Amino acid sequence: MTGRTGCLALLLIPMMMSGCGDSPRAAALGPLEERVVNELGALRSGGSAADWLRAHPADSFVPFAPGRVTENLRSWCARASARDTLPGREPVVRRAYFYPPEPSSSLELPPDAAGPDLVRRDCRLGAIWIESPVADTSDGSAKAEALREALGRIFGPVRAGQGALTGGVLNKLQKRAATRLGLEHLQLGVSFFGSAGWRTIGRWEADSITVVSAFDAGLGPTQPRRVLAMAYFPHSNFTSPLHEIRVDTEEEERSPDTSVSTAARLAGIEAPITTAVLGGALPGAQTSDSVRLATLRGWLAAAQRLDSARQAAARFVADAAAPRGFERKDSAALGPYRALGFEFVYSELDGGYNYTHNMLDQALRLDPGGPIGEMIRLRELRAGFNLNGMCGGGGEAFRKVTRDGEALLSGAKDPKLQAELHFLIGDGYADIVALAAGEGDEYADTVAYLPQAPEARRKAIDHYRAGLSIDHGSPKARASWLEAWRLIAGLPPTTTHFFCVYD
Repeated sequence: MTGRTGCLALLLIPMMMSGCGDSPRAAALGPLEERVVNELGALRSGGSAADWLRAHPADSFVPFAPGRVTENLRSWCARASARDTLPGREPVVRRAYFYPPEPSSSLELPPDAAGPDLVRRDCRLGAIWIESPVADTSDGSAKAEALREALGRIFGPVRAGQGALTGGVLNKLQKRAATRLGLEHLQLGVSFFGSAGWRTIGRWEADSITVVSAFDAGLGPTQPRRVLAMAYFPHSNFTSPLHEIRVDTEEEERSPDTSVSTAARLAGIEAPITTAVLGGALPGAQTSDSVRLATLRGWLAAAQRLDSARQAAARFVADAAAPRGFERKDSAALGPYRALGFEFVYSELDGGYNYTHNMLDQALRLDPGGPIGEMIRLRELRAGFNLNGMCGGGGEAFRKVTRDGEALLSGAKDPKLQAELHFLIGDGYADIVALAAGEGDEYADTVAYLPQAPEARRKAIDHYRAGLSIDHGSPKARASWLEAWRLIAGLPPTTTHFFCVYD
């Protein structure tokens, strides 16, 4: 980067802008703009929570807890806040967010004795958020425009982020059109909780720091209006707070699942039929309904001639090839599948018919102690027994995960399987800690889980450690390291894994 923006990307604080062009102070910044520019500038120093508190001893400092979540931001480990009144008697709030450290390549965990000291010592500054309430829309729009102009003098033109409807630098005509259509946040790639109600948005990038300002008009008449600004590093997950939970999900979905191919090999049905059914069962397969039905009809007919173990394998494959469900308007399509033995149940929430995965139930009865039985149990554990999308394992499925997972672990010989089971069991116990901290909202009795939480925390950490001693390279291992680190630091998980509510 060159010129004024590049220099400020390194220094950021206006007081330190010598040699970077005209100082924003010379442009007669108002009290709010000056406060925002200086507060956001503190982000450039980074550092630990302990470093921040030495420089801001009057801040209110709290560790993460579900009840302290604002703006739907959940992956932080601690927050430092300050409230103040500007010269014009405008209230202003600043929050600094701190995040867990990056793990080493070996995914080594700190000792259990490190405890809560980890939060102040290792949690690192990742984002700063500032907001000031406004009386009405015209006042908010004017203040947000003044703030955007002030930040624009530092960072240059507003720049759209990744995932925006249009890329690069926006011209005035684009910005006006986006505002008029209510698409300003999408036009800029701003995807924060409630950002559909944001107006007069500014967005800039300076090296690894992103800066955003806006007037939050709210999404309803009862929501308070405010002018806000933030600056954040990539490790804060501010870029997509609605999707920051379960950081391993996308990578897990991209990893190949060989279980269907393995089951097809175990079934041993002649090659043409096997090739046809795998074409509709493997991830990403695209096939018409008529072809799918014909293929499944031939596959299940061939399976009738097999012994119980091979039939179990065939039904495992058939389950993978079945449609996940139908919308209510397509209910007539259910008949041919039901005639083949597939069962569906109506879901009020989905407004359609969900497949019950009864083929897996049949396969498990046919070969409970064989390799197919093991694959089915592992699949159930991964899904928290919720294969039908309707809390099939019950609200407290985490208890079944820990119980059945430990039973499966006792006979597991494959190290890769052992590691995954340890991680899944750890997730199950971590759910108890999360619910004791209030993660279940009105759907769970926090008090009922409090006595169980200390032992559940210990067991979760033990299982995560055991899994990481075997696997320290997979996406699931990295996610488990983070969960274990939070538990060792005395923090609750940021979400549950298997607690399910169908409401």
